[in-house]
Amino acid sequence: MKQKILFCFLMAIGCYSCAVVKSEQVEEVTMQIHPNYVPVSTLVKPSDIIQLKDGGPQSIIGEVDKIIYWNEDVYVFDETHDIISCYNPKGQIKASTQKHIGHGKNEYVHLADVSFDEVDSLLYVLCDTPSQIMIFDKELNVVSAHPLSLMPLELCVNSNHILLFSVNHDKGQFEIHTLDKCHLDESPKLLLTSEILVDRIMGMGKNVLSTQGECWIAFPFNDCLYKIEDGKVGETYRIMFEDKWFTGGERKAKDFLEENTDRVWTMQNMQRMGPLLWFNSNTEDIYCLDIQKGICHCYSALVHDSIPFATQLMIPQQGKRDCVSFRIFPAFINSYVKNVEKNHSEEEESDMYVAAKKFQRENNAMIVNWTLNAP
Repeated sequence: MKQKILFCFLMAIGCYSCAVVKSEQVEEVTMQIHPNYVPVSTLVKPSDIIQLKDGGPQSIIGEVDKIIYWNEDVYVFDETHDIISCYNPKGQIKASTQKHIGHGKNEYVHLADVSFDEVDSLLYVLCDTPSQIMIFDKELNVVSAHPLSLMPLELCVNSNHILLFSVNHDKGQFEIHTLDKCHLDESPKLLLTSEILVDRIMGMGKNVLSTQGECWIAFPFNDCLYKIEDGKVGETYRIMFEDKWFTGGERKAKDFLEENTDRVWTMQNMQRMGPLLWFNSNTEDIYCLDIQKGICHCYSALVHDSIPFATQLMIPQQGKRDCVSFRIFPAFINSYVKNVEKNHSEEEESDMYVAAKKFQRENNAMIVNWTLNAP
């Protein structure tokens, strides 16, 4: 059964285009479109499934916005509920940042993002109410809190640097700033900017991600993917979307979205799997950049044959190498089980049906990790 999820649009503060800081190396990448049905099993295979259990109110995840694997535990960032929850490999909750919600010292009101510092084994958490960086240990205890002069939307920890993704309303641009991890009291330094193109629209997902010791950045309305290493712009890949890229024309949000319903105008949720960089866009398609071969694959009709209730919405993750994570909604599992039982199909004997039936009554999200098939 083929499952797709439509991406919605978040009406927000602004959208942006070409970066003004030039990279030393910009590689143009051709696009190969696969319009016909492609079975997922020909590309990747499920490596493990984590069903988050319903262990009370603080364990329920509204949205899985980012996943971090730290040793055997999995940390799930839920921006809707403003919490980070820690689960063991069996999906049972161990800890939560809920106890730090408040207006006092070392507390927060709203969380914006989280990134795992693989060097020092700490969680760097971005808050926008108040604007600060909070550092948590493995048990989700606060180590320290550091006020920010900016109000970033996302952050990424890379070696000795923190990247901050923010908007400058006065200059009308998106900005990437760097901050020395050992000097969090200093002013962030500007690294990249991106001009406002259409007011009040953004895509859903993350534009900045740390993976395998690298930070990747993708600005909305920008066809480049930037790799940041040691606080500097490194390799840059310009994806040649051709006719799939957005057109000019209207600059009002509503008119622009209507004009570019099926066109790409943002790349998000990047994940590294060996030589491949996978990412979503604002369309239903899923993309795979082969860094070694210099080609980007566009899959318009993936068929989830191995996990029939899966979706194409990737969730940014850190901690697992050569792995791509997807979130599965409880409603999708219930729908799959009911469809199999209604039609009395042969799927009733499959391992996937047994697994789906087992977790059918769970009210929490399921996380599926994929790895590459052997060549």
